[in-house]
Amino acid sequence: NPRSSISFEDFTRDQNFSKLEAEAKELLDTLLLKLQRQLELITTERGILQPTEIIFVKLVKAFLESGKTKDLAEFLIKAEKEDSPVSTDNSVLVHVINSCISLGWLDHAHDLLDE
Repeated sequence: NPRSSISFEDFTRDQNFSKLEAEAKELLDTLLLKLQRQLELITTERGILQPTEIIFVKLVKAFLESGKTKDLAEFLIKAEKEDSPVSTDNSVLVHVINSCISLGWLDHAHDLLDE
């Protein structure tokens, strides 16, 4: 089912580029959906890319299995400062602590909180 593209004539008549903008948005939405289905690592919230629980679990696992608890804590502090979520329930740190708990790594969760 081929997508209809705007013709050159329509493009040149569209002074506000509204048709081109609509086509670009449709293409970006399609690509984003494909990416989400493929990776399951990101989602969108009001058009903003957000990491999923899966990516937090992978992140935590990689840091902790290599014994880099302090590096993970430093990364989380930086992420918290840059992200500065409105709700602390949705913060990177909360997601990572939840990931530790879901992996059964309660000691690591405590270590992160201590750092």
